Amino acid sequence: MLIDTLDIAHSGRSAKHVVTGPSQDRFIEQWATLLESVGWTKVEDEYATASVTYPLGAPVTGGVDVIPKTVVGCNTPPGILTIGTREFSLYDPYTQVPGTTSACTFVPMGLTPADTLDNLASAVGSGGVWLCSITYNGGTNYTLTITALAGGPLLNELQVDGNIISGSTITSGGGYKLASANDSSSAQYYCTLTCADRGGAGDDYLNGLLKFDFSIGGHTVTYQLIDSTQGVKGFMGALGVGGVASYTIIANPYGFTVFDIPHDTTAHVFRTISLFCMAPYFPSATEVPTSEVFVPAFAVFVLGPNAVGGSPAWRNGPSTMSLDAAPFQNFSSNPMARVITLRSPIYAITTVYDVPLFLCPYVQFGSHDQNTDPAWVVGKLWDCALVTDYVAVGANLDGKDFGALGHSDGSGNKSMVTLLMDEGTTGVYAPLGQSARCASAAGTPGSGAYENTGH
Repeated sequence: MLIDTLDIAHSGRSAKHVVTGPSQDRFIEQWATLLESVGWTKVEDEYATASVTYPLGAPVTGGVDVIPKTVVGCNTPPGILTIGTREFSLYDPYTQVPGTTSACTFVPMGLTPADTLDNLASAVGSGGVWLCSITYNGGTNYTLTITALAGGPLLNELQVDGNIISGSTITSGGGYKLASANDSSSAQYYCTLTCADRGGAGDDYLNGLLKFDFSIGGHTVTYQLIDSTQGVKGFMGALGVGGVASYTIIANPYGFTVFDIPHDTTAHVFRTISLFCMAPYFPSATEVPTSEVFVPAFAVFVLGPNAVGGSPAWRNGPSTMSLDAAPFQNFSSNPMARVITLRSPIYAITTVYDVPLFLCPYVQFGSHDQNTDPAWVVGKLWDCALVTDYVAVGANLDGKDFGALGHSDGSGNKSMVTLLMDEGTTGVYAPLGQSARCASAAGTPGSGAYENTGH
């Protein structure tokens, strides 16, 4: 018999931050700062990069001196190359001399296309911002690649223009890789947040620029969220998708969530705005008897975009689960991660004082994506609570403020519950009531008092 008190598993390191005007660089910086503050570790910086190809090589000089030399200005934009607002222009060192202008950086042409492009690479690298290299692709074809010398997101989303034949691209890939807490209570995994490569397309606002690469058990799964610039431009704007005014991030040492508006269950086509990841906590032998077989397996799950906000039986979007096996992604209702709660279809469960019960949710999911795979009761969600009623915004539980992440309204024979997460603050929300602690003595799995939320 399960004898766990169902007390909330407090990490003691939870925190909340609201990123207003969440451009890709602003969001990435503040996300990394928040996660480090609660116990995540920055593993490495990621560097912005971009490449342009010169299929016909580059202009060359004839190598013959002409005196007097002609004073020249910048080439017609974009010159031989433009990175952001910095333009590089060619001149013939045998016949020309650069004028006194700061509008561009002058690059001497060489006797061969490779010489000219090597000179361009040196000029780009001389600014102390970019590492620049030239790759010979055969024939007259060359590729120029720039990589930021400083890690992080600030040099993402810069327009890079080659000549009229080379075309344009946009820098991407700058950000940070962080690791969750490495202790015996939960599995460790990694998340790398960068700006996604949109292939140089200035009007590609369909795919989210905020690119989350989760490394789970040596495998990588990727999810992308839109930033504040997306949803209102290009064809996304024409579709009326809408932008993101702010993102709320709640984090602890073992996971984090990102969302735009809690309880936003609208089917936003093309509008990916929420994410949740967690390595569950395994109860110890002092909390439950060994007969319950809570084996400390490697366990991590990630709820993909648009899963947060609705029922905590997460079937609304693609999700990833890993339970002592390679992670798998599901895109339908079975299998899926979900939590266990007291069964309360249609009506809320309250005490005799009309106070809703609350308890720590156990998450359950399987180890692979076969429909016959059982959903194991895996462990507790750190700093999370299930309230057996509808909570609109948040509530104060155990003296801590919990923000609402989603709910099930009791329709369709589902439990009426709200999933909340500790925000690391106090005094923001009204107390739910101390009498709600009687949830500690509620029900056992064999009594019918529990259900798989959403089933």
